[in-house]
Amino acid sequence: LVVVKIRPPDAKIYRKGKEVGESGVTIELEPGERRAFEVGKPGYVTRKLIVDGTKSEVFIGRRPDAASTAGTEMSP
Repeated sequence: LVVVKIRPPDAKIYRKGKEVGESGVTIELEPGERRAFEVGKPGYVTRKLIVDGTKSEVFIGRRPDAASTAGTEMSP
């Protein structure tokens, strides 16, 4: 079993275009099995994630998509 934790926590995990869950989702893998996922949220860069069962927890952080934040000012 592998627990996938994501920041921001409301980002979604997808496999083959279907939603698998949000941060804290547990993925069951057979020994030696690898699975590919995508992690995304509107306004954030989508990222591919490979889970292979070598770690019991995987942490992945997302950053805002530059195109969606263009023209906005950040406060110091």
